[in-house]
Amino acid sequence: MATRPFATPAVVCLIAALLGPAGGAVAVTAGRHQVEVSATAGEGDMVGAALISAVREQVRRSSSMELVSAGPRMVLTVLTLDPDRGAVDRDAGSKATRTIYSVVVSFTTADGDRFLVDHTLGLCGSKRVDEVARNIIAELDHTLGNLDAAYERRQQYKTPHAPPP
Repeated sequence: MATRPFATPAVVCLIAALLGPAGGAVAVTAGRHQVEVSATAGEGDMVGAALISAVREQVRRSSSMELVSAGPRMVLTVLTLDPDRGAVDRDAGSKATRTIYSVVVSFTTADGDRFLVDHTLGLCGSKRVDEVARNIIAELDHTLGNLDAAYERRQQYKTPHAPPP
């Protein structure tokens, strides 16, 4: 995957701060991160559709993530486009061999506010769909781990407040 221009320490700390004292770890239920996969394959993009299915399957298989669609959660938005759609050789019936993908990772709070965490672009060949899906989820897992660590550090520095008289 590409470099992580948005997953800077400042962004990680901002999201950890937004969770507040009752936020717990980053959108976690029963030890699993809450993740929504929002995806769109471009028209006729067979490799992109396969990549999206593989990403969803990787989240389902993950022991640290759970697919959800509501509540505080990380949102993985995947968009794909067949770069060869409409090419002359495609009209002759050749099969799709690649897709261009964009992955945006954002955090959605309980109030519905959304914060950008990470973004990457890539090119995926039809023979590497499963590998690319695993890499996308591994990168998301790494980001979630960084957010959890930032939240834990934040909790260590909090001082308890005395109740009002």
